[in-house]
Amino acid sequence: MTIDKVLLFSPFFKTWRVIKERGFKGLLTQMYVMGDVREGTLKGTDVNGNKYYENLDLPFGQHRWIEYSNIHNPDPTMIHPD
Repeated sequence: MTIDKVLLFSPFFKTWRVIKERGFKGLLTQMYVMGDVREGTLKGTDVNGNKYYENLDLPFGQHRWIEYSNIHNPDPTMIHPD
């Protein structure tokens, strides 16, 4: 397989990995909330149920993100400064 074919199918492989990790419902939730498919390491959760992820392969400033527990009413003030 040439590099062109690998680059062509890489979004499909990324989507497949996210489906395997989170399930189809998790993929749809992530697309609804962030508008993007991201995969990363779960770094922890807080008392409000927010999940913190990190992927060091992404550019600085985009390598960490939060998935709020309440996807219909995300409240950034509920994030602890720790």
